Amino acid sequence: MKSPLSKQCLEIINASRKNGVVGYRLFGDELHIYGNDQLIIETEKRLEIENSIKENVNGQVLLRSLRNVIKPQCTVKCGEYLKSRKTGRMGTLGTFGEIKPGVENESIQTVALSSAHVISKGEVACTSAGGRFSECIWPESIANIHDVSIIQIDPSSISTLQQTIFNEDIAIEEISKENLRLREVFKYGATTQKTRGFIEQVDHFKLFGSDVMTVSSDDPERLLSTNGDSGAIVLTILDGKYGIGVIYGGNVDNREIGINIPENEIIAIFLKNALDRFTRERNMSIEFHKI
Repeated sequence: MKSPLSKQCLEIINASRKNGVVGYRLFGDELHIYGNDQLIIETEKRLEIENSIKENVNGQVLLRSLRNVIKPQCTVKCGEYLKSRKTGRMGTLGTFGEIKPGVENESIQTVALSSAHVISKGEVACTSAGGRFSECIWPESIANIHDVSIIQIDPSSISTLQQTIFNEDIAIEEISKENLRLREVFKYGATTQKTRGFIEQVDHFKLFGSDVMTVSSDDPERLLSTNGDSGAIVLTILDGKYGIGVIYGGNVDNREIGINIPENEIIAIFLKNALDRFTRERNMSIEFHKI
């Protein structure tokens, strides 16, 4: 079928692909041009493309952000996989929350939390199927294992969030190391789902100047976590549920030098310390939704 658009108009649209035009749709005498995020913020380039198309169309021309037109039909779930589009690394979406700027008149943002070695600032976060839902705003790099990733949810994706696993409130507060040692814990990761264990060590194990905790499974036949679980929140029960750590990695192995440690021991960072760094550096507060 012959296009109602002129040859010149179609040539301009096709030539504009290199500048961020990703498609078009014709509604009667109204032509909608769809652009990527970069084109939408580049006002001068956007107007140049829009005006050149208008000169070759009998009708109205609108240049719109594709993100505001098409919404991926996917559910973003707490405890499920997230992937960095840049690196392909996959981990667990640990929990959702909100950041509140310390400056008046700035809007509250919905965010997700994961492990810093999964995704860092500027990287787009996707579902395991590849659908974008957010962009990471913290940390600057993956260099500090004691950071967590703070991932700002795209406005168009907020309605797709499935924000809880257990539908219970969690507190994130300082708990003395004496009260943490040998305490029972559990976590929900994208790969191994819900597993339980107990804290083996909370001090005298330092990496990059700060303590990390080691956690072992309560079932010698089952791993507490494995690949894809990084970013899962380590929880314990005191007078309520507390988020105390974030899964970083596993396969801690000193057995070749004759040290007797559990075969399924994993490392977690201290969650409150990581969040304190973020709120201090960014002058923001952060509150978490139910998990």
